[in-house]
Amino acid sequence: MESTSRGDEHHNLYAHRSYGFDDRGRVIWEHRKLRIVRAIPEGWAALTDRHDLVLINDEGIVTRRRRLRGDSWRICGWRAGEPVVTSDFDATWVDPYVYSVRDRQLQHANEAGQSLGAVDLPRAPFDDECRRDPPPPGLPDSFLFPKRMRPSFDRDRSSLIATHRFHMAWVASIKLDGELSWVRLVDHACCNSACIVNDRIVHSSSCGGRVTLLDGDGRVLASRHLPHSLDTTVPDGRGGLCVRGLDGIYGLDESLESTWSLPTDGIPHVTAHDGVIYVVAGRPGPLVLAAYALA
Repeated sequence: MESTSRGDEHHNLYAHRSYGFDDRGRVIWEHRKLRIVRAIPEGWAALTDRHDLVLINDEGIVTRRRRLRGDSWRICGWRAGEPVVTSDFDATWVDPYVYSVRDRQLQHANEAGQSLGAVDLPRAPFDDECRRDPPPPGLPDSFLFPKRMRPSFDRDRSSLIATHRFHMAWVASIKLDGELSWVRLVDHACCNSACIVNDRIVHSSSCGGRVTLLDGDGRVLASRHLPHSLDTTVPDGRGGLCVRGLDGIYGLDESLESTWSLPTDGIPHVTAHDGVIYVVAGRPGPLVLAAYALA
C-alpha cells in the first residue's frame, strides 16, 4: 500500500494486485500482477511481474509502459519523473549519482551502474561504539564493522543516513563526499530500519522490539520498548509516528510517548497522509481497507 507520503523506492518482487479507491473507500479500478510504487503528477507508477514500469492515471488507465532488463531490479529514486533503476537492493539515488555502502565503502555510480568512485569508511568509530556498548561474544567481524548498510538521503542535512539490517543495529551519518560524520550502535538485534521524520531519525528493530529516536548529530533522545513491533515505522503527517506491530498499529508522539493504539486482525500494512492513517489487514480472511483520522 502506497501513498504520496511514502518513499521513492520499491522493487519488483511479489507484484500481485493493485487497487484504486475513492475517498469513500470504494474500489474504482483494479490491476493484476502489478504493484504501485508511488504517486506521481500524472497518476501512479507501478512495477509488474514481467519487469515493466507502468504509469497509470487517476482513472486506472495505463498511459505508458516501459520494459526494464534484468531478473531482479529496484527503483532507487526518480529524476525528472523517470525512474532510476539499480540491481543493488541497498542503493539510493541522490542526483546525479546512485550511492551505496558496500565493502565498508561509500560508493557512487552513474545511472548506467558504472562505478565512479569509492571512499573507505574508518573502522575506529565502530570500535569505539563496541567498547561503549559491548556486543554479545562470537559475532562475526562483518557485524562489528558492517560490510553493507542501507542509505537513505537526509535532504535537510545533505547527507546519507545508513542502517544495518542484520545483527548490530548500526546507524551512521555519511556525507556525500564519504566523510563519516558519526555512528551509533542503538541495539544488538537484527531486522532494523530507519526513517527521517522532520529533523529526527527514527530507528526500528523488530527482533529487538524497540524504537529509538536520534537527533541529527546521532544523540539518542528517546527509546521505547514495543515487544510486538515490526521493522516498519512511518510518519503520520502530524509530527508523530505509526509503528506496525504483529497485531495492530501503535501511535507515538515526537518523544516516543504512546498516543493511541489500533488492534487489527493479522499483521497490518500501514501508510499515512495528512493525518489520516490507512490500514489494510485481515489475514487470515478477507483483507479490509480502513482509514482513521487523527484527532
